[in-house]
Amino acid sequence: MLRNIADSESSFTSIHNKTANNAKLSLKRTAAVANLSGAEGKIPKRSQKENLNDKFSELKSKMTSEQQIVIEYMELKFLSVEEQITSAKRSILYDIGQKYQTHSSHHKSNNSAASTKQADESWQSKIDVSFPIKDLEIFKSFDKDLKINIEMRNVVLLKKEIQILYSGVERVTKSVGKENIKATEVFSLIREFIENKYSDQRKTIKIIRVISTYLSGAGVRDGGRLTRPKD
Repeated sequence: MLRNIADSESSFTSIHNKTANNAKLSLKRTAAVANLSGAEGKIPKRSQKENLNDKFSELKSKMTSEQQIVIEYMELKFLSVEEQITSAKRSILYDIGQKYQTHSSHHKSNNSAASTKQADESWQSKIDVSFPIKDLEIFKSFDKDLKINIEMRNVVLLKKEIQILYSGVERVTKSVGKENIKATEVFSLIREFIENKYSDQRKTIKIIRVISTYLSGAGVRDGGRLTRPKD
């Protein structure tokens, strides 16, 4: 009988030790999972929003049916307000986009109109020919237009505002010194062209005299007599 008791105690001790070892092993595994290294990954932390949602759900479960109805009604109202705000935001952004496009188109239209007006007033628009002329038919047409088109014949190299600043020679007019047109490269090219073209003429062409006379009359051109200040 004593032997049976001893065997029972030994068996109980063995089972107890085995259970204790299993429990320790389980605790170690749990601790290992709870303390994962950075390389193995960390247990993600719950956000404040998730925690609040959990607390709110727990609170709702403890509410009466009437209280839950009130909460659900408020949630629907909040969703409705959020949708209205989103819709208003889209509408405002759309209006801003439309106004920007309208302003941009209007600005481009004004620039285009100004450019067109400026081009119409330029000598290119009056002559409507690109220089140098490379096509015989275009040149013949241009030459024909020069005979019948007054505007083409009256196109000048310098506007009146520049003409009045120059004279055939450097001289002082009304205490104001004028630039010498003879010293410019433009005059040199004009003289070279005319002298080469009429080199066989016996009579000397007084180029500077003709240009000087033309420049001296700049003050009375284009209504100059009416706008010129009186002495």
